[in-house]
Amino acid sequence: MRQLAFPDEYDIFNSIDRIDGLDHIYILTIPHKYPKRYARAIKIAERSKTPITVWKGKPVSELTPADRELTHFETNLPGELQRVQAVNISHLQILRDARAKNFKTVLVLEDDAILSMDFSVRLKKHVKVMCGLPSNKRGIFYLGDALVGDCWHDTQNKYADGLYLRALKDSRCADSYLLNQQMIKLIVDRFDDPKQQMVVAIDHYLNKVGRENDILVCWAEPTYVTQGSMHKLDMERLQIPK
Repeated sequence: MRQLAFPDEYDIFNSIDRIDGLDHIYILTIPHKYPKRYARAIKIAERSKTPITVWKGKPVSELTPADRELTHFETNLPGELQRVQAVNISHLQILRDARAKNFKTVLVLEDDAILSMDFSVRLKKHVKVMCGLPSNKRGIFYLGDALVGDCWHDTQNKYADGLYLRALKDSRCADSYLLNQQMIKLIVDRFDDPKQQMVVAIDHYLNKVGRENDILVCWAEPTYVTQGSMHKLDMERLQIPK
């Protein structure tokens, strides 16, 4: 069982120096829908020694026809298609911004990501691994859970300390992923290709990109991020143990 970071300790970036090799962190949030998460993200960014942008995701109400054309699939769940479209576009906006600013290594967090207490220590190690890749090698490391919780954990093919080569059939959540400049370019180029319409949510889409290209895809074991909304957890409801 991972020891999670609780509210007063969630602001881990305030307690460490800048992480060598990590150019930027993005925290994706939807202020009008989750104002407490947005306020917490702003607090983290203000105190952080590692540069953070709190990215305001696109609301469903602001989706353009072009946005809606990017992602389309059949679903019987009311509002599910529009929600996925908005999340996909928001991740794309972040990656476009990272590409425009020429960032070489980026961490993307969604605002419901709950971090383990050793998050900063392990992140430093994995940023170092990412920065050590050949200049032409695309890489993406997932720090958190599988899409269905903790049931998909493959530790057969170790790549580095705490990192394992991803099992091709499985996906990890897009609530926390570390990627390099070459990977950012590939994702943005595919997003912008009209022949590459996204027919799935961003989590599955990134997995698809990994299967179809020469990419180093690793996931952390044990994971050191969990997705609060997926696990029915909420930072405001967690209490620090006595």
